[in-house]
Amino acid sequence: MDWWLTDSEGIVASWLLVFALCNGLRGMYCWFRDQDERRVVERLLAFKPHPVRASFLLGGMTEAAETAVCMLVDDGAVKVSSTGELRPTRRGRKQTDHALRALAEAIRATPSGTTTPLHEIPTEARFAPFRQRVEHRAPAVHLTASGKSQSSCSRPRC
Repeated sequence: MDWWLTDSEGIVASWLLVFALCNGLRGMYCWFRDQDERRVVERLLAFKPHPVRASFLLGGMTEAAETAVCMLVDDGAVKVSSTGELRPTRRGRKQTDHALRALAEAIRATPSGTTTPLHEIPTEARFAPFRQRVEHRAPAVHLTASGKSQSSCSRPRC
């Protein structure tokens, strides 16, 4: 029996075989599990997602709020102070996106003597229509590439 492995070689070969088998099974499980989500992502990328929804998918509601504010500033509907407080302006074009329109209306509804801090958008009740529209229009994809959790999402897949 010259072809048989010695004790130490047999242990190493057995360990490598079990290691390769376990990782192969895990890879096949992940491939089958994520097949539907890959199709959703391919369709999403083919249609060029809205920047606010793309930010929500990659970083949650805080990232979506920051992106939405940047878009409103770019359109001239909101002005940002040096301390990061938001003030509505009378200029700016009408927003065609429902989520941006809801955010602009909530910022305009702020009393004239006060400002809106950016960090209030993901948590304050008056911005709930914006948050609902962003979450409603975003596809139900469980992303893990960004390392951020979508645990605040109310959909079952998140």
